[in-house]
Amino acid sequence: MLDSAKLWIGDLVKLKKSGRNGKYEGDKVGKARVNINGKIVITPYSNLELFIAAETDIDLGLEFQTPISKPIPFDSILDLHVEKLNPLLEGNRPERIRDYQIEAAKSYIEKAIKRRHYQIEIIHGKGTGVLKSEVHHLLSLYSEVKYHLPTRNGGGTEVLFQF
Repeated sequence: MLDSAKLWIGDLVKLKKSGRNGKYEGDKVGKARVNINGKIVITPYSNLELFIAAETDIDLGLEFQTPISKPIPFDSILDLHVEKLNPLLEGNRPERIRDYQIEAAKSYIEKAIKRRHYQIEIIHGKGTGVLKSEVHHLLSLYSEVKYHLPTRNGGGTEVLFQF
């Protein structure tokens, strides 16, 4: 059963009884506050379930995976900017967004290896460099990565694999 400890503000939830979807907005005296089309609904946690997307090409395996409108084909470029990766996460806590971005990068790298792509690019942005460092650390964990080079004036990383 869901409770306030298992939900993040902004999580998409479904009300079991009515089938309506909304955004979790916190706890109010032991019940969930859910924003459905601008109206706040107070409901017991037992009436909630996470709203999970249908199967997508990028399976992040996260309990907080939010829906993507259509399957994403494998591309040689992955843009980790939240507005491109999953606009539904905009406005969430930075650490939640970063966790989602890292899991997306990990899944993407593993699919590239599995499909034997020799070259990919991951766009992480310039920012503070935290996400870039995380991506570079992630790349260091795979023996298939031959080397990686900065692209886009330091806002991206080109990855070359060896098989």
